[in-house]
Amino acid sequence: MLTHLIENYRRFDRTFVSGRNAILFDDQGREYIDMLSGVAVTNVGHGNQRVLQRVQEQLPKLIHVSNFFHIQQQQELAQRIVQHSFPAKGFFCNSGAEANEAAVKLARLYSYNRRGEGNFHIVTLLRSFHGRTMAGISATGQEKVKLGFNPLLNGFIHVEPNDMEAMATAAKGAAAVLIELVQGESGVHPLDVGYVRELRDFCSANDILLMIDEVQTGIGRTGRMFAFQNYQIEPDVFTIAKGLGNGFPIGAMFAKEPFAAHMAPGTHGSTFGGNPLCCSAALGVLDAFESDRILEHVEIAQAHMHQICQAMRKRNVIEFHRGLGMMFALELSKPMPNLVQRCLDFGLIINQTAPETVRLLPPLTISCDEISRGMETLEQVITES
Repeated sequence: MLTHLIENYRRFDRTFVSGRNAILFDDQGREYIDMLSGVAVTNVGHGNQRVLQRVQEQLPKLIHVSNFFHIQQQQELAQRIVQHSFPAKGFFCNSGAEANEAAVKLARLYSYNRRGEGNFHIVTLLRSFHGRTMAGISATGQEKVKLGFNPLLNGFIHVEPNDMEAMATAAKGAAAVLIELVQGESGVHPLDVGYVRELRDFCSANDILLMIDEVQTGIGRTGRMFAFQNYQIEPDVFTIAKGLGNGFPIGAMFAKEPFAAHMAPGTHGSTFGGNPLCCSAALGVLDAFESDRILEHVEIAQAHMHQICQAMRKRNVIEFHRGLGMMFALELSKPMPNLVQRCLDFGLIINQTAPETVRLLPPLTISCDEISRGMETLEQVITES
């Protein structure tokens, strides 16, 4: 195919032209069960009517206005996110990477204003992923995303997940700790509940910001609106994106008020962040959650997925599985590097984080019948490979 695009993506030979909930249609009219949802983006399904209604109402009125002025949709969206989380103030941007950049800047500002120069480092976890910007890859605990980009932004220390002793040592004098509660890009690894709660107490006792990257886990993906609610803690700062816009480019950082105050006028900004159109789409997403009992459906769907995975394990189709909400990883008995392509050939969209690891991130609105059909296809492809 003749293309004028930079080839920084390994693209599969499919062109999708429309979608309906958990089904995508390609340019040949063939349908696919989508168990990736644009990598945890279309949480309320393709073509969600509540999102479309909000966008269609806003589109002819106003798409963009500068953040020099008040934006009503931002105010409403921030208020409703707070209603689903805890008292905080928000900053809107265009992506998860930008939201994490804002969190890094806030942590450094907070530490500088409180302690002066020198206490700026941030502790993250090995096998984490925090975005593709320079701060994002510097924070990420995976060497493969950093190769060729030196010198990186200094001030990041990486430690093993679930090792509180290593964390306590690394975090001495730190500005912040930045973690994902479920490490998605490295294969859906939930952190231990006891570790997370101990870390919350440690950060509070040592005046260290606890920042949680909810870019992939947020907006219902783990069965609660935010993953930290599964762990029964509150972070000082959290970041969201992906499912917030259901495909529209919007991200956000929320911080408790004492910390948010350190991001004063002139310290940060975003030209397009929080524009009326993208905020309207996000309001449509929240409309869907509040009106359509999506979290109740996730509880049913995840139980159905667990049941199917357990049966696949008994039949020796997979070695084991793990997950939280509608984030699942299946470990295969052997590497299958062509599994994604083979599944596409049979009308199923999945993802692999490694040759032996399948990641499933379907729309939260996927039906149990679609789950069953998708998993039957996956089992067929695995057993025939």
